[in-house]
Amino acid sequence: MNRSPSPHAPRARPSARRRAGSVLAALIALSVTLAGHGVTGGIAAVGAQTPPTDDFHPPIAPAPDGSSTTTVTVAAILDPSTDSTSTSTSTSTIIAAVADPETPPVVVDPRLSPELANVAVDAPGYRQAASQYAGAWRDKRDAEHRQADAEANLAALAAAEQRLRPEIIEFQRRYDKSVVRLAGLRQSVQRLAVASYMRGGRGSADDSGLDPNTATRQQAAKIMVDSVNASQLRDIELHRAIVASSRHIIDTDSAALVEVLQRTVDETARRTQAISDLGPALARVTNAQRTVADVRMTATVTGTDLSLVALDAYWRAAALTALLIPDCKLRWSAIAGVGRVETLHGRYGGGPVDGNGHVSPPIIGIALDGSRSTAAIPDTDGGLIDTDPIWDRAVGPMAFIPTSWRAYGRDGNGDGIKDVQNMYDATMATAGLLCRSRPLDADAGLRTAYFRYNQSQKYVDMVLGFTHGYDAFVIPPVPPAPPAA
Repeated sequence: MNRSPSPHAPRARPSARRRAGSVLAALIALSVTLAGHGVTGGIAAVGAQTPPTDDFHPPIAPAPDGSSTTTVTVAAILDPSTDSTSTSTSTSTIIAAVADPETPPVVVDPRLSPELANVAVDAPGYRQAASQYAGAWRDKRDAEHRQADAEANLAALAAAEQRLRPEIIEFQRRYDKSVVRLAGLRQSVQRLAVASYMRGGRGSADDSGLDPNTATRQQAAKIMVDSVNASQLRDIELHRAIVASSRHIIDTDSAALVEVLQRTVDETARRTQAISDLGPALARVTNAQRTVADVRMTATVTGTDLSLVALDAYWRAAALTALLIPDCKLRWSAIAGVGRVETLHGRYGGGPVDGNGHVSPPIIGIALDGSRSTAAIPDTDGGLIDTDPIWDRAVGPMAFIPTSWRAYGRDGNGDGIKDVQNMYDATMATAGLLCRSRPLDADAGLRTAYFRYNQSQKYVDMVLGFTHGYDAFVIPPVPPAPPAA
């Protein structure tokens, strides 16, 4: 911009050529300044700068001279380095809509043996719980996306406000300065016009012709006045352009700032609502995950008659036995065969078995009083284990009589309690009893072990048949975990 001295300060009178050069330089500086704000054609108006929004179409402010205008898109406010001028009024949004094609993450149940993580289960309750978990998870993700989107928009709006406010102040300063300069130039031109008229009115061409020196001075004065007058007229046009373009930028930036401030209020409310929604959504997800885990443990393993918790108890008992009694060679299917014949894996005469392996109500067998082809076993525990102070009874999902439980009872789930009505504890006790006849990697050993469990050949045949059936079930492999970073 041309920085002309105050109209009230004395200044040297430059030559016409030097003065024209300074005006050209000022015009170039002005064009560069205006081009940085989307103004073309010297003093063409800038399109309205608007706050970012999904469906906001900015108004196009008319140019002061009525000429066509360009549009500065939202991207220009948010990122000045973006080449975003166009001849249309369409705008872009701050944050693109975030699609959510992902499915809820798999619920990892720490109670379940990692080797069984990929075992498929099915049950109406499980499908319903999984559906509710997916809905709660989507609500949580929606609240998270809305919060993140609002925060990103607020950051962009804050940046836009930080650019608009100084820009308005700067162009107001240019506007005020050019207004003052324009008034001074007009007064100066008027004074020159009056002085020229007065000088021209005091003499005549004949008088000057009589005195060559006087004529020369008058001619030189006339040339100087004409040169200064032309230069000042060019300055007037320059500052008129500055005033018009600055006023237009101030108006459009002010309108954009109002929109930015209003959008900031809206996005702040949107973020507040998202945060308010996120808390309950997180609680619903946590509850839904717990429900899915519990229902999955009690659901039926696809292709079998086993619940997942029963399979886990058998699997874990065999795995622990392999560590404690490696020469026993007991497989999980051999324990499952016993559980199937004794209590349908904890579902007969009691149950169901919950996700932690507890049977409720407890399984209490018939009194072993010698009737119904049973042995007569008088009470040995005072009814403490089997609730019968007269006769012993087989209890729990693996049908232990009190004397056997006292001998083989184990804590299979690590809770510090030996509970005959817990699937994990009972299966560990079964593994200990069976391993008395080790090794158990062949049918001969299994037959001996099963006969010790119940002295009935028919019983042995039934258990061994179910054992072979479970041998056919293949546990799906679990991919190895990626190496730690």
